[in-house]
Amino acid sequence: MAQQLSQLHVSGNPNETVLHIRFTLDEVQDVEDALASEEVERYINDIFRMPDKTEDETYLGYMITFNDSFGLWTFAHLLGIQYRDNELADEEKAKPPQPEKFRGLTPAEKEELAAYVLEHGEGYLGDTHEEILQGLEDHPIIAYDNYMSDSVGYSGKFIFAMWGFPEAYEVFTFYDGKLTKINTDLNIG
Repeated sequence: MAQQLSQLHVSGNPNETVLHIRFTLDEVQDVEDALASEEVERYINDIFRMPDKTEDETYLGYMITFNDSFGLWTFAHLLGIQYRDNELADEEKAKPPQPEKFRGLTPAEKEELAAYVLEHGEGYLGDTHEEILQGLEDHPIIAYDNYMSDSVGYSGKFIFAMWGFPEAYEVFTFYDGKLTKINTDLNIG
């Protein structure tokens, strides 16, 4: 479990502590056992599980809301995770948060997106696979590999593409390893 330390993200307020973490499927039973232990169970308000499939491995993402940080410490201890958020040096805590790591598309992702646009698009990037591949180079398109929403939602990779002006954008995720366009008609405002 020690390799999962880098996946540990904790946010808190005076009333609860939220843990975002992901584990490989081989580790899930250990996680389930730790969550079901009497020492931890009474401190849990909510658990949300979300499958997270990458190109080479499948994970299970967790968002666990503890009603007290003691439950989080106990859970981490049972799994052998060296949770040390409160042990960071003051100068480390004072550093501004770093931006998330967005990146450009890999050649394989470009191929997959071009194939999707050719099949489902309206010809705005071209009429052939090659024209669409070239058209992708002219637009801001980014990928994020390990996204996890802060409430019930999505965990995994997504691609964001803007087709010219800010209102013309599409968001794609990967379900069962297949590129899928997300309905972006939701008005949050």
